Amino acid sequence: MESLQLSLAEAYAKLRFVNYVNLSGHTLVVIDFLHTFPDEVRLMWPAPLSVPKVLFFFTRYYILVHSIFTIRYETSVGLSAEKCRNVFILVFASSCFAVLWSEGILFFRVWAFGHRRRKIAMYLTMQYFTIHTPSFVFLILFLRTVRFPAPGGPDAPCLPPSAEYRYLGICFALALLSILTIMAIMVSIALRNYRNSENGLFGLFYRDGIFYFLCLSGLAVANSAVNFAAPVAYKMLLLEIQIVLHVVLSTRMILHLRMWASQDTSGEAMTADGMELTGVHYIRDIRIEHD
Repeated sequence: MESLQLSLAEAYAKLRFVNYVNLSGHTLVVIDFLHTFPDEVRLMWPAPLSVPKVLFFFTRYYILVHSIFTIRYETSVGLSAEKCRNVFILVFASSCFAVLWSEGILFFRVWAFGHRRRKIAMYLTMQYFTIHTPSFVFLILFLRTVRFPAPGGPDAPCLPPSAEYRYLGICFALALLSILTIMAIMVSIALRNYRNSENGLFGLFYRDGIFYFLCLSGLAVANSAVNFAAPVAYKMLLLEIQIVLHVVLSTRMILHLRMWASQDTSGEAMTADGMELTGVHYIRDIRIEHD
């Protein structure tokens, strides 16, 4: 009995640490929202209705709802093992939903920078479904194996679940593949079309793209490694951080483009490989034009 109490105490201590890490991600969501809200009001509210605007607002505000939902789950006590499992699956589905919307921003951004070419759109659509379809399958396989132990008491939170975490590790590996391929396309387009730009668009594109790549690829590698090698209690250690950064970075990309458009008053055309594209025309291409 004493050994059981010690093991439960150790499990709850590990769970508390993971929840603290998750709380740092939720805090980042709030800080980012407050920090960028004035820019949102100034740059996004007056913009005409468009696909990027819908993606921006839905992603930006849904992550707040998701954070509240996740915190509610992490602080719940007295749930049965079956109830813990059901709520866990709902939280996981919410996480996937947030990531899919934020990736939609990234894919649309790449398509716009590629001059809205049909071939690029076809490839991006193919890649989106080629990677996310097997990810969805492995995610379902993972969720089907999730089993929660009985809580240690009426006032105890849900313990970390046992599951076939290798399926989740494969999902993170596929996420890394998506990031690598989309970044290769972004860099190729930037070097080909915007390298000689004198109005800062290439610098903005390069800075945001590389920072996005470094953060999310690093977290995808870390999450994949954790799911294959870490103890059960730490399997979810970096999951929420990756979801939060996915959303924060993708929405900031749109804000940065709006800022660039509001500051670019030269109206001069940028020439790349015989193609002319003005800053104003570019912003119109992604349908968040500056009025």
